Amino acid sequence: MKILIVEDDKIIREGISEYLSEFGYIIIEAKDGREALSKFNNDINLIILDIQIPYVNGLDVLKEIRTKSKLPILILTAFSDEEYKIDAFTNFADGYVEKPFSLPVLKARIDSLIKKNFGQIEKFEYKNIDVNFNSYTVKINGENIYIY
Repeated sequence: MKILIVEDDKIIREGISEYLSEFGYIIIEAKDGREALSKFNNDINLIILDIQIPYVNGLDVLKEIRTKSKLPILILTAFSDEEYKIDAFTNFADGYVEKPFSLPVLKARIDSLIKKNFGQIEKFEYKNIDVNFNSYTVKINGENIYIY
């Protein structure tokens, strides 16, 4: 599963990226709204989106992506004001997480959104390992691994 993380704070962005990568998520990073819109494509399965980002703010990024896609979008922000939450949900955000946040709780929200929107994961890919849960096959470096 591919996740686009849109966060201008490098420490937060890289921390989330490293943490989620440990669980097999493929991470694409963007540091501002323009970069987020340019990196957005149909291969992305979920977006984690900060509101206060340079060039194009997160709510405008949300609105633009919603004209093209219904993929899950999780807002991650320091704003706790009701007006931001209402604006995010009015534009069909799938969740709203306030900073500071817990990485395990963030991952649980992501896992829940992925399961809700995509069902059970059929295939897991991590580095040189491919696991297909439907066919019960495992490949390492493209070679089938047989378990007896």
